[in-house]
Formats: sequence, structure tokens, C-alpha cells
Amino acid sequence: MFQFYGNLWLDDPTESPRTESSDTQSTLAKFWPMIQQFGKKHRGSTPVWDMDKEFERFRRCEDDWWAARGVRRDSAFLVRPSGSLTSAVACHLFNPTFNCYDPRRDTTDDGSNPSILQINRAGFSSKNCLIFDHFARRDDSETVDNVNPADLCQIHEMFLTGLRNHMQAVVEICWGSKVRARMERLLKHRLVILPLWGEYDGVQLGLELSEDQKHLSRFIMVKNQDKSIQPFRDSVGARQDISLKVAALLGGLLIPPKFYQESPLLFQSLSLTKCAKSQRDSQKFQALIELETTFQGHHYFDLNSSILRFTKEEEEAISKVMIQSGVLKALDQDSSSPGDVSGNRTEVEDRAQMEMREYMTSVYKEFAFDIQLTNCCYEEFLRNTVTALQASRLVNLYSREELPPVLATFLSKQPGLKTQGRPIHTREQLEVAYYLLQGKSNPKNLGIVQLVFAVSVLYGIKFSRPRKSSVDDLLVLGVGPNSVVPRKCSGCKREVLDDVFAYYSRYNPEIYVLWTIYSSCGHPGRGNSRVDLVPLDNGLKYMRAIRSDLIKRAEPSSLAERAPWHKFFTFDHIRNLVIFPEKLKYNVQG
Repeated sequence: MFQFYGNLWLDDPTESPRTESSDTQSTLAKFWPMIQQFGKKHRGSTPVWDMDKEFERFRRCEDDWWAARGVRRDSAFLVRPSGSLTSAVACHLFNPTFNCYDPRRDTTDDGSNPSILQINRAGFSSKNCLIFDHFARRDDSETVDNVNPADLCQIHEMFLTGLRNHMQAVVEICWGSKVRARMERLLKHRLVILPLWGEYDGVQLGLELSEDQKHLSRFIMVKNQDKSIQPFRDSVGARQDISLKVAALLGGLLIPPKFYQESPLLFQSLSLTKCAKSQRDSQKFQALIELETTFQGHHYFDLNSSILRFTKEEEEAISKVMIQSGVLKALDQDSSSPGDVSGNRTEVEDRAQMEMREYMTSVYKEFAFDIQLTNCCYEEFLRNTVTALQASRLVNLYSREELPPVLATFLSKQPGLKTQGRPIHTREQLEVAYYLLQGKSNPKNLGIVQLVFAVSVLYGIKFSRPRKSSVDDLLVLGVGPNSVVPRKCSGCKREVLDDVFAYYSRYNPEIYVLWTIYSSCGHPGRGNSRVDLVPLDNGLKYMRAIRSDLIKRAEPSSLAERAPWHKFFTFDHIRNLVIFPEKLKYNVQG
């Protein structure tokens, strides 16, 4: 054993099987003098670089960049580093987001953010580390990574470079693949990888060299994303723990052992208050508007899921910005004067309605069929179609009365979107349907076209999905007048959607088998509680879809104790009551 650096002790590389068949020994031999010299370097003097003053200078430069493009972005969303420049360990993150209690709090070490909280739980905080972001402005990480132009990135990385040049950290932990990619781009040939061995076999330790490549500046350690660890705690989590252990030993820290392998805190997440979520969504929306205004041609509002949380006013603001940036072609310059949108509005709406009609009559049916057969993921389909909807002025419609006739007709023809045979005729009823079909976001934030689309997709999923497999053999579909059952909520007693695929007990076909909802019936004021959707007809018997109850209440009662001979008979007096006609015709051949 020999002391590599700090509290990290390694096996003799000449005696390790791991190093005999690799270039580890040659790499170590080449850079070992630098590591030894690095260990003797005096540390602890106060840096002459004023972090707060330099951050304010960076803030002004960043603000000037946006102002030159006609946009004023709130400087309160620029987040300053946390901790001391004299810390032995540095935590290098990618960028701050709006996912915290107070996005205007300009400190990186904010435990109300889930990622920061997990870093703290793993043993790293501003009390023992310097924590900073590669890009200091709060934004969506994918936007920062894929859209920010080189000159804007350079402003952020100039401050980052000054910070890294003056911090005294002996080891820098790069949290995530995005940080690693940016560091490899910045350091280029100055980053050398030294594979460790023995107890730490598999750990890739980075050596950051000085500009002249004659000295070691610090060690670099890369940490995986948290989401990639959770499903594979025994393998990926183990490698994560051993890497962080190496970083802690190099920096002289004490951290919880096997956090990613064994700690229950890994799976505990934060839940923002309703007020905090509303504030976060509003600030995130404003940031998207600023980005859309600045980077014309980038369509930010396909937005995976964010579009489903915007209010009517926000959608109108989005459309306005998109028109100004050329994403929407609202003006027909050949037939309309500047400022007059009436000349082309009908054409735009007609085209959108035609596209919607084609979707509702063909794509939607194919989609519902695919769900039943292949269990395909509908989220991407939903996202792409919502994106297409954004290319029309239909996105600005909100009330049921504004719904285009083609969509109103579609709604009225769906048997499962009716109450007592009456089609949905108000927005409130449509919102109730959305909740009943297990929609997750707030329907009041959706435009009417988006709401109809969401309800139609959820409806397709609902009727394509079978009942519970544990009771399939104990249920039959009703026919004739028994095929549709008007229903009400067992809690508030108000009407809900008709059940157009009504199931009955196979062995007692007079008993309707109801649905139980574990969230809400959808009516205002109900909150989240389990309710049964019971028949409006008080004379119709009903029961829940519980296998033991279905068997217990079978007729005759002794059927549950018999062998299931009824499955092998051509004619069954019980099943005949529901699914067979009174007479059967046989065609005997041969």
C-alpha cells in the first residue's frame, strides 16, 4: 500500500493484476512526479480573486448580451456559487432550474431543489465544498445545452474559468454527463484519465494539467445522473459510491458510506407547495417567452409536458411571440394589408380544422387500435399532436362555444362521452370528463382544443384497456339495453359519464360490476378520494370488481365449490341470459 494523495491509499501498482494488462502503470509513471509535487504545494492562503465582485461583473456582461438583442432577462435568476474558494472539494453542476421554493434566491446550495438536496444528503454542501454551476442562469437544461449560442456560453464560461483558476479545490466532482462533455471541450488535451486499481478498480480518475502541461492543477471525478442510478443500485449505485469515496478521501471529507446503494433517502423527493408551483410555472413561462423572442426559429412550445400547464392568457402570449418570430404565418401578404389578420384567418382555421378532422377520423382510430395491440407509448404521440395544434389559431380558443363544429360533432358522437345519453355541451362537463379519465394536469389551464384532444386520447386509452386480469373470467359484457349504464358518483351523487362498456357478473348477470376511481369524480369540491361510479338506476344491483366477491355471490351459490364444467358446455343457462340468443342454429356437416 502507498499513499496516493490525501487520505487515499492504493495497492502497489506493480503487484496489482489490474495494471499488468493495461497502460495504467505507464500513465502513473509519467504523471506521478506531478502528483507528488501537487501534494507538496502550499494550500490555505487567501485567494486574491474576489468572487462576489467578479460575479457582479459577469452579471452585467450577461445582461448586456440579452439587451443587445432586445430582451431584458431578470438578473435575479442568475445564481451565484456557494461555499468558499479555499474548500478542498468543488461540486461542478450544469445549470440551475426553476424547480425550487424560491427561484429568486441566488444561491446554488438551495436544499429546496431535489438535485441539490441529494448532493447534500450524499455528504456535500457549501459547509465543506465550493458548489457552482457551469451556466449560472435558471433555464431548462436541454435549452441551455442545445440552443445557447457560443458567444453567450463564452460569457458564462469566462466567469467559470476565473472561478476554477482561483479555487483551491484538489478534487472537482462533475455531476452529470453534460458537465463532463463541457469540461472535455474546455480542457481538451489537458485532461488525462488514470484508471485506478485494487479496491477502487473501475474508478476513472481525471488529472487536469496546467496550460503548459508541466503541473497538475487538480483531480477530476465524474458522477452519474441520479435517475440512472435508482433502478440499478447494486451495480451503478456501487460504482457511484466508490467514486465519491475516492473524491472524499482526496479532499479529506467524511461522507455517508454506500449512500447510493443502501440509503432510503435516495428515493425521498421534495414536494413543492401549490403557491410555489404556481410561481415556478409563471417564471418558467416568462423565460420561455424570452427565449422564443430571442432565438427565432427555435420552436420551444412542443415542450414535452409544459404546454399542458399554460393558461389561456399564456397561450395567447405564446402565439403572439411565435407570430412575431415568424413561426406562425398569420398574414397573407399577397391579399392582406399589414396589421390586418382577417384576410387569412379563415384559411388558417379551415386548414387546421381539416387537419383535425383527418386526425380524429383516422389517426385517432389507428392510435387506439395500436394501444390495444402493442401497448405503445402514447406520450410521444400526444406531444407531437399538441405541437401540431400550436401551428393554428385554434390554440387561442377557450370556451365550449368557441369549439369548431368538426370537434363539436366528434364529441357528440362518442357514446362514452355522454351523461344519460346527452353529449357534453359545456366546458365544465368536459373538465369533469378529463378528471374521470384520469387526466393528471389542471384542465382549466388548457385551451378548448387541447382539452378535447386530451379527453379523446384518454378516452381511447380507457376503452382499449381491459378490466383487471384477476376478474376477466368472471365478467361478461352486457348487450341491448344492458350495454349502457348511466352513472353517478357515490360521494357527491352527481352524474358522471355513461358506462358504454358495462360489465356484469358472469354467474349472476343481473349484477352490474362498477368502476372505482381512486382520485376524484371530477366534480368541483370533491378533492382526491376514492369513489364508486354507481348506476343512476336505483333498481340495478351492483358490486365491485373483487374476485372473491364475484365468486361468493355467484348463482347458484354452490357453483364456487364445483369443478368449472360450465366452461366446456356449448350452452350455459347463466351465460345465455346475457350473451346468447334464445335459439341457436346448428349446421352439421359430414
